[in-house]
Order: sequence, then structure tokens, then C-alpha cells
Amino acid sequence: GRFHALVHDLPGSQLHDTLEGFHVTPRYLERYQMVKAQSVISPCPESEACQRFVDQRLDLVPVLENALKAGRLQLRPIHGDPKVNNVMLCKTSGRAVALVDLDTVKPGLLHYDLGDCLRSACNPAGEESTDLDAVHFDLELAEAILSGYLGVAGGVLSEAERRYITDAV
Repeated sequence: GRFHALVHDLPGSQLHDTLEGFHVTPRYLERYQMVKAQSVISPCPESEACQRFVDQRLDLVPVLENALKAGRLQLRPIHGDPKVNNVMLCKTSGRAVALVDLDTVKPGLLHYDLGDCLRSACNPAGEESTDLDAVHFDLELAEAILSGYLGVAGGVLSEAERRYITDAV
């Protein structure tokens, strides 16, 4: 939240896009569907479960990009990779003191950062976990993170940006 509050008035259009297409969900879906169509491997229970997961959420895929195209959302400076591993913590207090790995700063939707941060931080098993039964999204943690985020950066968000926060998740 502090990062977004500090850079909110920098013109995102003047930043270089270091990772073009990164976080743009419709592009990932298109690539997934292309690879799936070209696959010669027989489906397994895991891939079928993945396909059901994707199919149940197809209507969510273009929401943020459509809002951007319609002018309801705007490109702003974003970190691009605000996962837990990129937050420097104070050794004594445990509080966040810095967001590091700034090579991914680029123009984008704040929602990309929020969604990526929540994906990373709200899975107590960690993003590297291979135990899929342990992976879940902790709603209480998400609520705490969003409360803290809005407490710091809420004043720089437009009403439309606030309305699309749940779509980021």
C-alpha cells in the first residue's frame, strides 16, 4: 500500500514495460488453451481438475482488462512482483520495511499487484508447496492485508479501482 501511495502520481505511461503481458490473464488463458489443444498427452485426473477449475471461472478472465479498455481503470506504476519473498522485514519488529526486487516496476493495474500479493501471502502453505491438500486461501488474512492496504493507499484509489478489488483476488 505504501509503495502504491508513494508512486501513484507518477505517469505510468512513461514507464518502460519490463514484462510485457505479465499478469494479463486473457493472454495466459489463450496460451493455456493453445498448449492444451496441441497436447498429445492423455488427460489425467489432475489436468481434468485443472480444466474444470478454469472452466468455472472463464467469465472472470477478461474483467480487469475490459475495465481498462472501457476507461474505468487506468495504468499506474506497479511493483509487478509483490510476493511475500520480495518484502523486507525488520528483524526485531517483524514489520515490513521495504519492497525489494524493483526490476519489475512497470505500468499496470494496481489490481495485478493486489492479486499477486494476496495469492502469495494468503496461502499459509506457501507458493512453493507441492502438497495441494495444504494449499488454501486464508480469507481472514486477506481481509487483514486489504484493510492495511486500504488504510495506507485507499486515498489514492478511484471509486472504480475500489470496486474491482475483489476481481483482483
